[in-house]
Amino acid sequence: MKMGRYGFLGWLGAVLLLAGSAMAAPSESVRIGRELDAIDWSRAKVIRFELDEMTFHPDRVVFKAGQPYRLRIENAGEKRHNLMSPAFFAAILQHSLKGGGLLVQNPKDAKIDLLSGQVAEFHFLAKTKGHYPIYCSVDDHRARGMEGEFIIE
Repeated sequence: MKMGRYGFLGWLGAVLLLAGSAMAAPSESVRIGRELDAIDWSRAKVIRFELDEMTFHPDRVVFKAGQPYRLRIENAGEKRHNLMSPAFFAAILQHSLKGGGLLVQNPKDAKIDLLSGQVAEFHFLAKTKGHYPIYCSVDDHRARGMEGEFIIE
């Protein structure tokens, strides 16, 4: 197909315009990364949270939107437990997890696993207001009452 002079220049201009706009605006993940990196995590509010045999202590925690947190999670039980809440993990900006295991970027698969006696510290920024059920997805722990709620106000 033969392209006229202005056809080619128009096409080239469109390509350069798209490339320039892509370079001018950082991606959402870059913007979020910068927002999280700007936080002084040593000054974040510390919340202590305990997993035990079929219970969370406390079983209801309230967070403030826009506030950074260091959630200190301890498994005081004799069995492996985890903290699972797809909706909550989608409502926050995750920064880091120290100790514990398995926190993935896809919120529907995100959970924090802890062996007996293990402690983890989870750094995050509360974002989207709402009520979020939390539970332990190990074996039948949820059916046996290992549930609670995180609230972002």
